[in-house]
Amino acid sequence: MDRNILIIIGLIIVILALLIGIGVTTIQPPTKEEAILTIMNNDTIYEGDSIKFKLTDVNGTPLSSQSVNVTIADENGATDSYSVVTNTGGIGALAFNKTVGKYTVNCIFAGNDDFDRCNVTKKLTVEEKAAVAEVSSYSSSSAQPKTYASGLTDAEIEGYIQRDLEERAANGVNGPYDYEAAREFYENVPPTGME
Repeated sequence: MDRNILIIIGLIIVILALLIGIGVTTIQPPTKEEAILTIMNNDTIYEGDSIKFKLTDVNGTPLSSQSVNVTIADENGATDSYSVVTNTGGIGALAFNKTVGKYTVNCIFAGNDDFDRCNVTKKLTVEEKAAVAEVSSYSSSSAQPKTYASGLTDAEIEGYIQRDLEERAANGVNGPYDYEAAREFYENVPPTGME
């Protein structure tokens, strides 16, 4: 009788082991959603322009406060890398302080608990900004760059924001950067003492 009990216990153990093995192989980890990264610039930009990209889910919902790594390679293969955090609209911007030439821009979102990794690459040509022709005092001032209450132009504001981002990276500061709040600050606060 003891032998029959041992055989039955052995069979039960084998059956349980098989059931556990089958259960483990059929359990799938939760799937992540697809993220989409898009570079918003045209193929040609001008000296002093910014690179702008947008990070969304497949439904177009912006992914805010997400870090995107941006690598810029020139024609000779020299690269510069930056980390940019998306704003509430899922948009990230980086001042493109490069000279005339051809560049390859690669943006990578590493993914997170909810979204898969994605990347986008775009070739850009940087051209010289056309010189603004002298305008008579009677013409519209629309040919001039917009100057904000702070006295800064768009290009200068983007430069200050880029400096902020570079200082954060140099000091090991991780976390979201509120691009819109920084932009509003630089539009309204004179740059005294910010040099």
